[in-house]
Amino acid sequence: MSRTDTRMRVAGAWLAIASVLLGFVLVGHGPIHPDLALQMHIIANNVTLWVVVHWAAAAALSLFVVASLIVLTAGSRLTEHWWTLSAWAVVPVGALWTMTTAVAEATSVADAAAANDMARFTAWWAFAEGKANGFMFLCLAVVVIAGNEALSRQQITPSWASLGRSCGWACCLCRLAVGHVVRHLAGQPRLGCFVFRDGPLDVVVRIGARANRDQRVNRSQLAL
Repeated sequence: MSRTDTRMRVAGAWLAIASVLLGFVLVGHGPIHPDLALQMHIIANNVTLWVVVHWAAAAALSLFVVASLIVLTAGSRLTEHWWTLSAWAVVPVGALWTMTTAVAEATSVADAAAANDMARFTAWWAFAEGKANGFMFLCLAVVVIAGNEALSRQQITPSWASLGRSCGWACCLCRLAVGHVVRHLAGQPRLGCFVFRDGPLDVVVRIGARANRDQRVNRSQLAL
């Protein structure tokens, strides 16, 4: 096994773990209430769950950073074009921004909510809200990566089902990014808003399994 293959296997393993962990975060986080006072009350009543979910989100985003850095240094076909190289470089930036949001929510925001300190809660909420813009960049980077993979698979074998699944994943992330921008323009609180009811949550958990299945199908067709 070559050094590139080893690095890509390691990166794939970390991406799979991060995706599964982020899937549980999506399920357990819950929606953000537009009223900050009511949101602080919700957090104060569920401080333990709030802290656990956001530390899990920080861990998942950290694994995305690790995996993307391994991909960037692997020298594989995933970074042979300028747009995919740029997308993989944006992944750690967006993940680090969003990870800062998760850490702030798990510490300062949770403490302010538990102490019923509205002034401190509002200040830290605004700080973490601004850092949460990194989630939009992370989504857009994954859209570029998924789109490139869909085109690459089409060049190897004409599998319309595989293209549809990849494009569906890209469209889901586009909706996440667009929804984030709309919330920003509307001035609505969006801090740590990992739950989007219009997107299938299971796609995050099962993306690794689907990718492996598509790869096995492509290899079998090439063998024929």
